Amino acid sequence: MSNDIDRAFQAHITEFNAMRDEINLHIGHQNQLINYAIGIVVGTASLFAFGQPNIAQQEPFLLLVASLLMSGISWSFMEASLQINNQGRYIHEKIVPKIQMLIGNQDKEKYHIMRWEDAKISHPKPRLLLQGITAMGKFSIAYIPSIAFIFIFRSITDLSGRSWTNIETSLYWAAIIAALILPIGGLINVPFLLRFNVKSLIFWKKKK
Repeated sequence: MSNDIDRAFQAHITEFNAMRDEINLHIGHQNQLINYAIGIVVGTASLFAFGQPNIAQQEPFLLLVASLLMSGISWSFMEASLQINNQGRYIHEKIVPKIQMLIGNQDKEKYHIMRWEDAKISHPKPRLLLQGITAMGKFSIAYIPSIAFIFIFRSITDLSGRSWTNIETSLYWAAIIAALILPIGGLINVPFLLRFNVKSLIFWKKKK
C-alpha cells in the first residue's frame, strides 16, 4: 500500500511541476508581449519624426494599424493572464488537496503545504489593491496606446479636413471593435476571478 501511496504522491508532484512550468511559460510570454508593445509604440512615435509633413500626417491609417496590433497584444496578454489564473486555481483546488491528503495531518497548521495562493489573498486590502494596480499597469502598456492611436488618427484627419478613404474607414471601425472587446471580455471574467479569490479567502480563514 505504501508503494501505491508513493506512486500517487510522485504523480501529483509531477503534475504540479508541469503546471508550474506552464505558468512560467505564460509569464515569459507576457514579458515578451510587453517588449513588443514598447517596440510598436517607439515605431509609431517615429512616424511623427520624419517627413514634411510627417509620415503620420501623410499616412494616418498607419496609426490604426498600430492600434490593431496593440489590441492584439492586449488580447494575448489577457489570455495568458486567464491561463495563469486557471492553472493556479487547478493547482490550488485539485492538486494540493490530493497531496495534502496523502501527507496527512490536515488539521495541523504546520503540516499545511503549498499555501502561496492563500497567503497572497490574506494580505491587507491596500496591498491587494496595489497588486491589482501593478497588474493593470502591465496590461495598460499595450491597451492605452491602442486607444490613443485611434484618437490621434481622428485628430489628424479632422484637422486635415479631408474625407476618409475606404481603407481608413474599415481600419477605424476594426480598431474600435478590437479595443471594445477587451474591456467586455474583462468584465465577463471578473465574476470567475472574484469567485476564486473569495473561496480562497474563506479557506484561509477556516485554517487559521
